[in-house]
Amino acid sequence: MYLDGVVIGSFLVVILTCAILVYIGRFAKRHIEHDIQQANASLNEGASESITRP
Repeated sequence: MYLDGVVIGSFLVVILTCAILVYIGRFAKRHIEHDIQQANASLNEGASESITRP
């Protein structure tokens, strides 16, 4: 039936869209956490240099 095919196709589109959004979210979270760690490391490095300098 035509309507069954449309419903199944719609479900597939929704499932694929959700999967893509989850993948993008995990990818972004991983890179944001990495950037935060790099920023903290550079701040800590700069802070230790300013303390040791007269």
